[in-house]
Amino acid sequence: MRIALCLSFILLFAFAGLAQDPALWLRYPAISPDGQTILFEYKGDIYSVPSTGGTATPLTLSESYEFAPVWSHDGKSIPFASGRYGNFDVFVLAVSGGQAKRLKFH
Repeated sequence: MRIALCLSFILLFAFAGLAQDPALWLRYPAISPDGQTILFEYKGDIYSVPSTGGTATPLTLSESYEFAPVWSHDGKSIPFASGRYGNFDVFVLAVSGGQAKRLKFH
């Protein structure tokens, strides 16, 4: 009886360890001026997600580290910091997507 009880606890904790891990790397949240979208950084890339919930969409996926996204006052562009060229420079990305433009050097 004791062996069965111990075995059931071991199996319970083993399966609990297989459960989905919480996202602990979500950083720098920024809500849009209209309150509809949230930006955040996750493991060096920038994502957007509807403020009502849903699937996060990557805005940047690269080898470099991007972080600290913010919204422009009109909500049409997203400035952020990136280490693409060795130093953290300021880039801006249109909300509709496309290529990020470098605004500041070093």
